[in-house]
Amino acid sequence: MRRKGLTHPTALLALLSACSGYNAVNDVDTDYSPSGSEDQGIDPAAPAEPPVDQAGEPGEVVHNPWVSTDDEPMSTFSVDVDRASYTYGARMLREGILPSPRSVRVEEWINAMSWQDAGPTDDMPFAIHLEAAPSRFADGDDLHLMRIALKAKEIAAPERAPANLVFLVDVSGSMGSSDRLPLVKRLLDMLVGQLRDDDTLGIVTYAGADAVLLRPTPVRDRRAIDAAIAGLSSAGSTAGAAGLRTAYDLADGAFRMGGINRVILCTDGDFNVGLTGQPLIDEIRTRADEGIDLTALGFGTGNLNDFFLEELTNQADGNYVFIGSEADAVRFVEREITGAMQVVARDAKIQVAFNPDTVEAWRLIGYANRILDHQDFDDDSKDAGDIGAGHQVTAYYELDLRDGTGPLADIALRHQPPEGGPSTLQTRALDRGAVAPAFDDASTNFRAGAAVAEFAEILADSPHVGTVDFDAVRAVALDGWPAQPTPDELSEFVDLVDRAQDLWP
Repeated sequence: MRRKGLTHPTALLALLSACSGYNAVNDVDTDYSPSGSEDQGIDPAAPAEPPVDQAGEPGEVVHNPWVSTDDEPMSTFSVDVDRASYTYGARMLREGILPSPRSVRVEEWINAMSWQDAGPTDDMPFAIHLEAAPSRFADGDDLHLMRIALKAKEIAAPERAPANLVFLVDVSGSMGSSDRLPLVKRLLDMLVGQLRDDDTLGIVTYAGADAVLLRPTPVRDRRAIDAAIAGLSSAGSTAGAAGLRTAYDLADGAFRMGGINRVILCTDGDFNVGLTGQPLIDEIRTRADEGIDLTALGFGTGNLNDFFLEELTNQADGNYVFIGSEADAVRFVEREITGAMQVVARDAKIQVAFNPDTVEAWRLIGYANRILDHQDFDDDSKDAGDIGAGHQVTAYYELDLRDGTGPLADIALRHQPPEGGPSTLQTRALDRGAVAPAFDDASTNFRAGAAVAEFAEILADSPHVGTVDFDAVRAVALDGWPAQPTPDELSEFVDLVDRAQDLWP
């Protein structure tokens, strides 16, 4: 995570300002660089580059800059619990292709892991964990990392609210391959087994036109649901906008007061017939305000519009998951479906006020398209991220510290209840004296998360990475990964590091 002693050109600042909600007052000292930095790039005589995936958002990749606390001591952003970028990148690497830097959202790689932070013990919807330690990946610079982690309360499936789910399934011709519609059908089969008899399930399909395959039906009527799932087949173009309208209308007609009302979109690409782009996003935003949430499940890799699906769910009080294999489908159904459905806190925002006496400069790692204006933090009308049952949110800051004692930062979190209404404020402080003396003294969550963040920043072609050191990433993960209920996470991560190292120029 060490910077390359680069300045930030005016073009980059203009791009940052143009990003969704980027804080225009975060004007930074563009000449700031932590002491001792120097440009360490990749050898220009490196071999020809390996295949690189071309999916992801159009345009330039945005990386948050270093900010001097003398210019701006405050950072404000919306939470994000998506993990699609990780599962998408993992599939690319397993296919022998480096994921496009445009598709690598560092926060989603960090939040894809099952960190073992404790949940709340009070009436709050989530617990807050703070930690800081020297950075392992700073190439000798005296830089530190600060970790902010939220852990939402767990809700057992029998205790969750009743669900009204409407699946919107893309059945266009491209969905016919084995990793698309057949995987959707498998996921639906597994999901029905996880739902309660009093939940309702509807299915809308869309290709050249939309059609209601199954009106909202109690799960106890398994025969009708099974027949509808078995009847899914692919053909035609992609009239997604009309399908979304129909799905939302069905969900609205079966609306459950005090319950879960959600449209779940299953698709492998963009909508190419009817309303598209920002006009479609604007329409979905109005439906979210009516109390119907959205989950997008992305399938396949050839024509997946990763950026559009992420932006659509950002604007629709939703979440976005990429399903690249049956293992991903099993994980989503068995471990994540309750969190994906049951919201415990809405419009969650984080604001960090750094102390200029102890912090010389700071950099938020990831969340580049989640930056908020500072005044939006106290404005309950401003949309932000929703947190589901059991969800975790982890953010890292890289810090250049000054000598001295005293507060390092004051951290504030604001959220609204699931049903809406006035927000609640939680505050915590981190003192300079609480900083761990060495990286190895930090928690396993801290160290392993730092390894994931470093790896993701490498794949994202971040200008803040100095020497690309896969061996260090691997060593930190193997030495400090927390005990997991699913130990496959560590082996999968190390496998991805090995594959990226083999593909790297």
